[in-house]
Amino acid sequence: MPRRLQMIATALAVVAICSATGAHWALLQSMAWLRMLAVYAQDRPIAQAVAETFDGEHPCELCVAIKEAKKQEEQQRGAPVELPITLGCKLLLALVAKDSLPVPPVTTAEGLR
Repeated sequence: MPRRLQMIATALAVVAICSATGAHWALLQSMAWLRMLAVYAQDRPIAQAVAETFDGEHPCELCVAIKEAKKQEEQQRGAPVELPITLGCKLLLALVAKDSLPVPPVTTAEGLR
C-alpha cells in the first residue's frame, strides 16, 4: 500500500478512536485550562493562577461550553449502541495494522519444489 494512503488510514483510525472514547473533550479541556492559566497568570501570582484554574469555581466560557456539550452528548447518547463490524471497518483495520503485525510470506506450490 502506498505510504500516503497508509498515513491517511492511520489518521482516520486515530480520529475515530479519539471521538469514540471522548478524547476530544479531554483535549479541548486541556486547551481551556492552558488558556485560563495564561490569562490568570498575567495579573496574579502563579500559585493563585494555578489554584483558580483548577478549583472549579472560576470556569471560563470554554469550560462552561465544554461542560454543556458533554452533558448534551451524554443525554443524546443514552444506552450505548453496538454496531456490527462491517467489511469497511475490517479493511480499515487491516490497512492500519498491516505494518504493525508480522505476516508470514505466502509460498506457492511452485516455491515448495
